[in-house]
Amino acid sequence: MNSVLHRSFHNHSKMLFSFAFLNADRIRGISADKMAVDEVQDMNHEHIPIIRETMSASPWAFRQFTGTPKTLDNTLEALWGESSQAEWFVPCMHCTTNGAPTWNIPTMEFHLEKMIGPYRPDISEAHPATICHKCGKAISPRLGRWVHRYPDRIWDQAGYHVPQVIMPLHYAKPDKWAELLAKMAGKGNTPLNVFFNEVLGESYDTAAKLVTLTEIDAVSNLGENTINAARARRGMYSMVVLAVDWGGGGEKGLSFTTAAVLGMRRDGTIEVIYGKRLLTPHDHLREAREIKQLWEIFKPTILAHDYTGAGALRETFLIQAGVPTRATMPCQYVRSASQQPCYHVAPTLQHPRSHYRVDKSRSLLLTCAMIKCRRLKFFNKDHNSKEDPGLIWDFLALVEDKVTTMAAGEIYRITKQPGFTDDFAQAVNLGCVAMWYRTRRWPKLDEIAEYAITDDQLRASVPQHDSDWDDELLPG
Repeated sequence: MNSVLHRSFHNHSKMLFSFAFLNADRIRGISADKMAVDEVQDMNHEHIPIIRETMSASPWAFRQFTGTPKTLDNTLEALWGESSQAEWFVPCMHCTTNGAPTWNIPTMEFHLEKMIGPYRPDISEAHPATICHKCGKAISPRLGRWVHRYPDRIWDQAGYHVPQVIMPLHYAKPDKWAELLAKMAGKGNTPLNVFFNEVLGESYDTAAKLVTLTEIDAVSNLGENTINAARARRGMYSMVVLAVDWGGGGEKGLSFTTAAVLGMRRDGTIEVIYGKRLLTPHDHLREAREIKQLWEIFKPTILAHDYTGAGALRETFLIQAGVPTRATMPCQYVRSASQQPCYHVAPTLQHPRSHYRVDKSRSLLLTCAMIKCRRLKFFNKDHNSKEDPGLIWDFLALVEDKVTTMAAGEIYRITKQPGFTDDFAQAVNLGCVAMWYRTRRWPKLDEIAEYAITDDQLRASVPQHDSDWDDELLPG
């Protein structure tokens, strides 16, 4: 067989080519030993499990995904997050670090940009265009090796990042290197995102994650996320808060009620010692009972929760079950930030329940800044896979996006990546705000500034009295 979509061979092997862009119906019924998906960044992530079923009868079931990264929320980025994330480490033979060769890691998180050397007419295999990020002398990617960030994932899903910078076709040829440098400078109408995607093999978006995986991992080491482990730490804190973000299932079932137990140490460090996602979004009474059980176990100072229509109903259940009204702190995210990041609203005839209004954008920026400062810590990291992402990874769903509007010009917006959940991040945020408000111990901005928080983020964390910020919007 030798057609466009079907090739067969004398050894009875065959290759089938098909499409699964809009849906995966065309590949149903195929029985295969290997699936190879190209341009996977443009694929719908929900189609991958259907395609994978073509190998359900195979003893090998090989999977291969290739593509060019684009934005931060596409299928390739999701697959890369689940992979071993191997980078091609290149040693420098000219300088050392602690007696060992200086390693150059070609990813934007570390040294990729600094490895791009200037143009030289003698660029060749003997004189590569790539340079050491430390001493600036030529280094040869030929001497490098793969290093997996997550070695335990190699046999399940090995992932390899291959930027053009480490390829001989580019670093050893003067004309190709000159072309690469021209693209970096924007020539040929090459926008920055295209250079990052096509040349560096890096996901790039106008949106930027508020915290990185490295920063999350650095503060996720308090112990196992269990009731017993958390209860053992309960006595270490001057204040304990039980924070709840009520869920409702959402359009795609991605919003669930999530609880977090936080403790504040005497130095102001906040530790999240327990978290739980409840998977019964429409059973309000059952969720209220589970929150009441956590209340009885940890005996917190405050129960902070998001004050929405559903939240008010569940709060009623909790109060009727014995949670003191004075210990509850119903928080409502607001559009305007003309006052403090959190302030009390007294009851009125039209709204008889007193509550607290919280600026969502500024509070989330401040909470994420505390993670960067390592003043907000968590139980051990609990991410296992895309199907079992755990709780802490919810923070990776938060992105800061700059958009242009007719009325306000450039503004910053805190949003959630499509297909991800941020319920635990919102619960932790409410817990932090409750602690800062009750203790009047808002984080010191000079401490935050040491961790390279942007001017816009820093300004957003300062209580303002003359701003006109909208819901989730920060002026640029």
